Amino acid sequence: MTQQVYILEDKKSGLLKVGISVDVLVRVGQINKAFGCNAEVIGVLDVANAAKTERFIHGMLGDCRVVGEWFEVDDSRRGYLLTYFDAKPAPPKKKSPGRKECLESQTARGRSSFDEIRAKLRQKMAAEGLTQEQVADSIGIAPPNLSRMLKEGGSGATPRNWQALYDFLGFQLTLQPKADNE
Repeated sequence: MTQQVYILEDKKSGLLKVGISVDVLVRVGQINKAFGCNAEVIGVLDVANAAKTERFIHGMLGDCRVVGEWFEVDDSRRGYLLTYFDAKPAPPKKKSPGRKECLESQTARGRSSFDEIRAKLRQKMAAEGLTQEQVADSIGIAPPNLSRMLKEGGSGATPRNWQALYDFLGFQLTLQPKADNE
């Protein structure tokens, strides 16, 4: 998930807070509760390196620092600073589930687990006299990638690799979002 640099304004004191968060709206709620203030988001910035940008802004506002990440900024400087920020935060981008999460989800619903996939592959290899390298070549996966896929966690594989392995084994790969109660 990507982080955003945000600027909050406490409506009680007029102080600005500059920070970073994955979910700015959740963060403002935490800050209001923790500091007993009435802060609201007045600027959000999506950048590649949020921590570096935050440090830069803190340095730029160093002479305005009141305490921690809270600053008393005059209108001129505030206007200049906010020209680079969007007015409202975008909803956080959800990370798509990884291969392990998808397979764990399927396992929880009574579908194939890693152990079943490995067992089925071993059976098929034994029945057809195939090596792991031959299987990898036949389904278009580099042998080291197939080996990593079959280790616990299934790291190092793309969805296309999983689909190729499932097709080879005669499994049906179905991806669906987790239900809220899972």
